[in-house]
Amino acid sequence: MASKYRKGEPYISVIDVIECILDGRPLYWRHKVQTSGWMLSQRLNVLYYETENGVFARAILKETGDEGP
Repeated sequence: MASKYRKGEPYISVIDVIECILDGRPLYWRHKVQTSGWMLSQRLNVLYYETENGVFARAILKETGDEGP
């Protein structure tokens, strides 16, 4: 899955991270692309602190330059 995506700008708001997950879009968690299904199992406090530390970033499709599906 990671080969289809490149790392985009980091998320600065936990609300944006949660919206991305609920919309079904993949995102980068540190150096790896994670699916929204896997991210739904994470606790809110983990999402909050990881966002504050700048570890989440947008996953951009290499072919189109758009964010994931």
